[in-house]
Amino acid sequence: MSPAPDNRTALAVALLGIALVVSVAVQAPALVPALALGVAVWVALYAFPRL
Repeated sequence: MSPAPDNRTALAVALLGIALVVSVAVQAPALVPALALGVAVWVALYAFPRL
């Protein structure tokens, strides 16, 4: 069984995700609306079980 992730792990994963989104947005600006929609869906799926 793996240990519970700490705050540094969550921060590292968030920074890698941000770097990926920024690189896609720079290379393909037409995908920015799709990225925004994807982030909105992810936030909704993250927040919905907590209600």
